[in-house]
Amino acid sequence: MKEPLCVRQQQMMEFLLQGEKKIANHIVQQGAISVDTRLHIYRNAYQVRLRETIDTDHPLTGVYLGDDLFDQMVQQYINIYPSHYRSLRHFCDDLPVFLADNKPFSEHPQIAELARFERLLLCVFDAPDAATVSVEALGELPPQNWPEMKIHFHPSVRLFESPWNVVSVWQAIKEEQSPPDSRWSTEECLLWRNREKMTEFLHVGAAELCMVKEFQHGSNFARVCEALLEIIPHDEVSVFAVSTLSKWAQQGLIGVLYGTE
Repeated sequence: MKEPLCVRQQQMMEFLLQGEKKIANHIVQQGAISVDTRLHIYRNAYQVRLRETIDTDHPLTGVYLGDDLFDQMVQQYINIYPSHYRSLRHFCDDLPVFLADNKPFSEHPQIAELARFERLLLCVFDAPDAATVSVEALGELPPQNWPEMKIHFHPSVRLFESPWNVVSVWQAIKEEQSPPDSRWSTEECLLWRNREKMTEFLHVGAAELCMVKEFQHGSNFARVCEALLEIIPHDEVSVFAVSTLSKWAQQGLIGVLYGTE
């Protein structure tokens, strides 16, 4: 009985991912190049494509590692996390986890954090498009509606928190400068894609970080201001909260205002 095409496809994938050669029995010999050689050429091309994907998605992590460690990372990652996606867009999703869990990379936690930041930048870049709230629309909100106001951030907005100075490392490598020594240094950054479709990020202080997290958790404006009382003086809370919201609107971070009806 003739086996269906899906069986051959599965056998081909088993060869590409594991080196299993059952598929060789179903390949016709042609010309002077052996079936085994032809299969290995195909497998090498497949692995080269995966390597190119890692290099494209995480160029600065590669620079930070250097050629030898980058080659080691690529080979180990391909072996441990073979691609299960039709699109290579998600092939490197597990790279930060791999770096955190496998030696010698796990002995230097900042490497995984650098890859996580770079991965987040990619997620910001290709997040879905959506409308944003303008500064004018925010200013037109009646005063009595402000206490119950809630916001949804634009789909591209992400919060990056790390105990390592990897953002400073990333910036230095991006500017082709020697990166600073890695060290414990809490970094909190807000990332988003602006209206010109460019990825941006900025460091946020404790008060702005508080606002981001409160709104992400569904708090209304009144609850956000209550939370700010634990960080900044009482007479500065309203001005800070309103000016921060205005800044976010100007930058295109706010996707929806709701709870104001």
